[in-house]
Amino acid sequence: MSSATRIKAVLVTLALLCSAWAWADELPFTPEQLNHWAYKKVQKPAVPAVKNRAWAKSPVDAFVLAKLEEKGLAPAARADKVTLLRRATFDLTGLPPTPEEVSAFLADKSPRAFEKVVDRLLASPHYGEKWARHWLDLARYAESDGFKADDTRPHIWRYRDYVIKSFNDDKPYDRFLMEQIAGDELWPDDPDAVIATAFNRHYADESNARNLMQRRQEILNDVTDTVGAVFTGLFAFPFFWLLDTANPVLLVLAVVTPLAFGHAAMYGPQASFFSELFGTRVRYSGASLGYQLASVLAGGLSPLIATSLLKRTGSYELIALLIIGMAVITTVSVYLAVETAHKDIHAETG
Repeated sequence: MSSATRIKAVLVTLALLCSAWAWADELPFTPEQLNHWAYKKVQKPAVPAVKNRAWAKSPVDAFVLAKLEEKGLAPAARADKVTLLRRATFDLTGLPPTPEEVSAFLADKSPRAFEKVVDRLLASPHYGEKWARHWLDLARYAESDGFKADDTRPHIWRYRDYVIKSFNDDKPYDRFLMEQIAGDELWPDDPDAVIATAFNRHYADESNARNLMQRRQEILNDVTDTVGAVFTGLFAFPFFWLLDTANPVLLVLAVVTPLAFGHAAMYGPQASFFSELFGTRVRYSGASLGYQLASVLAGGLSPLIATSLLKRTGSYELIALLIIGMAVITTVSVYLAVETAHKDIHAETG
């Protein structure tokens, strides 16, 4: 057995043993932390009972009215037709109603007058233009690279139009998400699905960066963080829990440890983005995959282990020693993973 293989085996075994120990302990998370919305399964709640049932025209009204009655408040007076039209038009299209639209709505005395207005607004191309902005913010959409060069991205408008069209076409949400994560793999013959993968191309980019490997890693960090935040409500970054303390030792560790663990905890997901971003598929060697696994386990499990130790011993000094030791393990495994991965990449790309 080679020395590299032995190192890999030791690192992986150590990380697995640490994970088993941490998960066997009852971690001291508060009910508020465990009830974070990102961890909850989507459910359809029961419609609450209300006193003024005549006011509630829909289940949504019942939820609003239940909170008002709970606070001892009464609903506001019914809006007049012009106010109602302005609210709906601004909400759905971001634009005011035209004089002709106001006149037509006032003249329509049918019970479905407002329903027809809403249907018209939802069918308007301005609906997608208005509501796509919120998704484009999540995707960090930009038409230039940022940094000092701030080069223009001449074709990124295709992604913007894809999002607008998806809203206007009422595309199913699951399909909308899958297209942006792996559209080129799932529907390679669908131009819209291929364009959708530009979700992972909105990172700030310094095209003339001196350190190209650092540039690559910063791009992958941005992609991984964005995917985690947008689709799960979580960042792929450990040790934020350390900031919730007044202990100076832990506050220092909260700043220092991400330097060692940050890249490691994200290394695995980043490997899957490499081919999409850089136009090539890399077949990583066994050694590289082993080091990647070791770095992810050592870096990602350290918060669990540290939390378990804090509960058992109450010793901040012991936690500091643990983190230093895990930082050494993680740093070594990250270095070996990067070095072997670079060799694999050069072997594939020439």
